[in-house]
Amino acid sequence: MAFDYFGEHAGGPAPAHDPDAELLEAPRHPHGRLIFTMLTATAFFVASAWLSWGYRDLLRYAFGAARPPQELGDVTTLAPQDIAHNAFVSLSGITEHRGTSQRLARGVLPWREEYWFFRLLGSRGVFIETPADAERFGFATAVSVRGRALDPKRAPMYASFLARYQDRFPTAATAETRIIEVGVEPGEGRWPFVVLFLLIAVLGTLDVVSIVGYVRTRRGRGRGPGVAIAPPSAGSSE
Repeated sequence: MAFDYFGEHAGGPAPAHDPDAELLEAPRHPHGRLIFTMLTATAFFVASAWLSWGYRDLLRYAFGAARPPQELGDVTTLAPQDIAHNAFVSLSGITEHRGTSQRLARGVLPWREEYWFFRLLGSRGVFIETPADAERFGFATAVSVRGRALDPKRAPMYASFLARYQDRFPTAATAETRIIEVGVEPGEGRWPFVVLFLLIAVLGTLDVVSIVGYVRTRRGRGRGPGVAIAPPSAGSSE
């Protein structure tokens, strides 16, 4: 009778238990998950920090103390460069007979709303950005407004608006420009930034935890399992 050495139920001693071999064959998925979590958390943390840096002027304005506006008077007596960037100002003037509208998001809130833009007559480059309110704002209308002054060179979000406005009205191009965000006052709009800071803190904590877990896992793999050597028995011979 032939003996099947490769049979599933062949007789003979069972293979010895080798813990080292089991360790080598263990799945490496936890290690991969740690790396993925660490990279993801780092990417979100860097992106959130970069976003916060881009809104640094608005952060200073939103977390500034409430205060009365700087009274500038009639806009025709001013040059755009006389209006400080990121200042809370009040001025008066008359809107020109032309204007435009644009949907944009103020601050860090994701939703967009419609705003109207009017250049003030005789201002040499001062615009007001107003809510879409036909009862308060329109063409050739005397207005007295207060809000946040912006230099578009330091607020890139307005680059597309100015390019479109100057393309539509070529004679409106000026070297210096200011935009007044009507109704935006210092000390308001803090809560979206508080939520953003909390998110950055959570992502930073997750990143640190992931890095610590990754380092511990690498150290554990580097040490490997200890090998116990049994002492020879009393009756054994070399």
